[in-house]
Amino acid sequence: MPDGASDTETAILDAALAEVLAHGIRRTTASDIARRCGIARQTLYRYWPDAQSIFAALVTRELVAALPAGAAEPQDLDALVELLVETADRIRRMPLVERLRDTAARRAMSDAVVRRIPWARTSASAASRIAVRVSAAASAM
Repeated sequence: MPDGASDTETAILDAALAEVLAHGIRRTTASDIARRCGIARQTLYRYWPDAQSIFAALVTRELVAALPAGAAEPQDLDALVELLVETADRIRRMPLVERLRDTAARRAMSDAVVRRIPWARTSASAASRIAVRVSAAASAM
């Protein structure tokens, strides 16, 4: 969530997180989220057009929270790899990510997150290049 997120937006995402952790993403509906948050479903739709958008915002919020606070942009390949590995380890341990692994909606979530985090495309591309280099180096040994 951006720093300017309202209390209602935060409460909705907190309720969505609780529902997804309790019931999984496929069985969580906008009605469930609204009920847990104590708001009308129409209020929820003032902030997001559908449950899928809420889930994308939730995953984005949680992933951004996993990023190292105040970390500078990596200046070389080694620093990028270290940042990616540390961040991936934090993300892998997140309860939300564990729940998302259990669903077919995983691909839609990852696509939505990549669209929302500008550097994710660059990092994903860099990670692909790193994997190719590591594979080539391993083959050369």
